[in-house]
Amino acid sequence: MTLTHYQYPAHITSLLIMKKTLIIFLLAILAIVPAAAQRTKVTDAEREQAVMRTYDLLNSGHWVMVIDNITTTSYSYSQLITTNNYILLSDSLLTIQVDTSGANVQTNLTKSQKEAAESMEYWHPDQLDAKRMTQRDYRNVVKVETETNRRGTQIVHKLYLSTPDSPNSRVYSRLMIDPITLKANFGIFSGHLMPADEAQIVNLQPRTTDVQQRTIDHANGIGGLTAEEMKQQRCAFKVIAGYNYTYSINSLRIPETIDKILEPYASSFEIGVGIDYHAPKWAEGLAMQVALTYSPLRISDDNPITVRARKPTGTGYREQTKPWQCRGDQLNLTFGAQYTFGTGRVRPLIRAGAVVRYYVNGVFGHKTDYAGMYKVTDDRFYFGFNPGLQAGAYVGTGCLFDLGRHTLGLHLDAALDRAGLSAEFAF
Repeated sequence: MTLTHYQYPAHITSLLIMKKTLIIFLLAILAIVPAAAQRTKVTDAEREQAVMRTYDLLNSGHWVMVIDNITTTSYSYSQLITTNNYILLSDSLLTIQVDTSGANVQTNLTKSQKEAAESMEYWHPDQLDAKRMTQRDYRNVVKVETETNRRGTQIVHKLYLSTPDSPNSRVYSRLMIDPITLKANFGIFSGHLMPADEAQIVNLQPRTTDVQQRTIDHANGIGGLTAEEMKQQRCAFKVIAGYNYTYSINSLRIPETIDKILEPYASSFEIGVGIDYHAPKWAEGLAMQVALTYSPLRISDDNPITVRARKPTGTGYREQTKPWQCRGDQLNLTFGAQYTFGTGRVRPLIRAGAVVRYYVNGVFGHKTDYAGMYKVTDDRFYFGFNPGLQAGAYVGTGCLFDLGRHTLGLHLDAALDRAGLSAEFAF
């Protein structure tokens, strides 16, 4: 008996070959995927090291993000020249340079938007953008904040940006980075992060706008303050304590009867608060000052004076002798300037300004004799400090001690009616 080999129809044979090929292809994929996954797997230690390296790069304040793509809702650019498209951070100045000439442009405009644009221009908007000059934008970096997600797969670097024309430090932009691949995104820009020293970037010196030029000048200290000067320019709150010696009490209203008894001298402590505004833009070492201080004035004499008194019943007068005391409260508001010499930890200073004094609560006190049966009734024996405002000037000299973030000033001041030694501690 002869056996004959059965032959399948041609179409069935083709299906069987395709099925066998598909099975072999799937088995190959299953063999490749685990090997690829094993090669790209990153350990926790490696990821931690990558995060630390990225933090070091960001904290250096000198890095560059090479722009690979620019994508918005209206258009996208790819195949950019990496040396001409970058985001550079250096010396607290963020520079974004974009050169889209020769890039592959894809538009997301609708048909009606395209027709409206073509009706207004001979060139398509995307073609115009592709032919435009290199653009460069500048921003001052006010401060930065860096965060990492829980798995360590993404680092968010917040950059608080401003310009002299828009000094709003609360507006920030986010730089999002993969610490393993250093792929990064910054708004509409995507690319990869690298040290600025390793990047090859092209400075095409494009034309800058007035706002951009002011930002550059501001960072370079031309027509504005440098970053170091901005740190020095600040308002410092201070507390004041001192002691004043009043050698001419022109503000007293003194009855003629006791002129010979009253010694026109008084001394008192002084306490208060103030503000120093340091302005190196005007002059290095210059500070504008304003302060409000309080001094209690007391003038007394144990030598009795003869006054006329009457009984509380209203009948009869009697001459009696009483020790006396004149007291009042004084508020001083000073406006002035202080200039320090040198840059050491101890710097000599000079200061000058105007002072406005206000006297309150002026009273004349006395001790009552005869168990309170008599009281002073003669108006001539009431005196105190004149109410109202009185203006004057002062000059002074001393030393300023640098205590790190704080300062301590000791100075001796002299005015037309007093002299005093004061200490000021500025926070």
